[in-house]
Amino acid sequence: MRSRQRDRFGTWRTPAMARAVILALGVVVALVGAPARSGAEIPIPSFPPIPPIHIHLPKPQEKATFNVVVEGESRSTRTGDTTGPTGGCITTIQGTVTDKTHYLRGQGVHLEADRYGKEVVIHRVGRETDTSMALVIAQVRTAEGKGYAESANIPNVPCTITTEPLDQTDCGVTQDYHAAASLEYDAGVMRLKINSKAYRSINECGDTEHFGDALSSFENAFPDAPPLVGDRLSLAQIFGHAPALRLHFVSGFAHNEVETSKSAPPPFTGGIKEKAFNEATVRLIRIKNG
Repeated sequence: MRSRQRDRFGTWRTPAMARAVILALGVVVALVGAPARSGAEIPIPSFPPIPPIHIHLPKPQEKATFNVVVEGESRSTRTGDTTGPTGGCITTIQGTVTDKTHYLRGQGVHLEADRYGKEVVIHRVGRETDTSMALVIAQVRTAEGKGYAESANIPNVPCTITTEPLDQTDCGVTQDYHAAASLEYDAGVMRLKINSKAYRSINECGDTEHFGDALSSFENAFPDAPPLVGDRLSLAQIFGHAPALRLHFVSGFAHNEVETSKSAPPPFTGGIKEKAFNEATVRLIRIKNG
């Protein structure tokens, strides 16, 4: 279709609709190209929200449903010997803090395994891409040792810090809370992932009233339990007929503890040695196949 036509006098004219479109485009170009006036804002057009994306898996070749039971324990130990200036004192902290964290997920989480050829997708029943679950955490921390001080011999700056034991607060008290975990399956290996917060509580056992501030970023950063190594699980086991499958996860080979060490930040001297171990068992209790 031509955008122009001759009138009865032989003059080329633009149709009314085309003139309206050109005029509208000219207004838009003028608004975009013209500098914004002081205090004036060009309105931003609004768009409708993007609808949520739902993934619907096709019908699998095989299917198995399980009840999931998780039980595990982590152990962490920190031994420190640090010395440094605090106000008018030379402070020293010597001692060991031990943490035992027990975590549990009883029956109630139903896990489904779907086979597509050689690939397996695991998810919670009714949640096609989710394997998350809540763990019940029970943590107990104990400590031994003390912090003590002597004068730094600074004129007019007295040393007022006294000896303080490390087992003053929360030691030996069980603290209960919850943390998130999930199961992952890939290339014939099942893995249990636990949120690092599962190993951290507000337990103040091992802290001291006057010594904690001096090394708060150092002494109070209790080590995390190391991640768990996956356990093998074959397709024949998943889609077989055994009433239950048992998976064992550890943080190292032959139950070795993971050890690390840190030097105290200047102007403090000495350091801290840490060791930690993590172990868990997952039982998949078969509900049905297909």
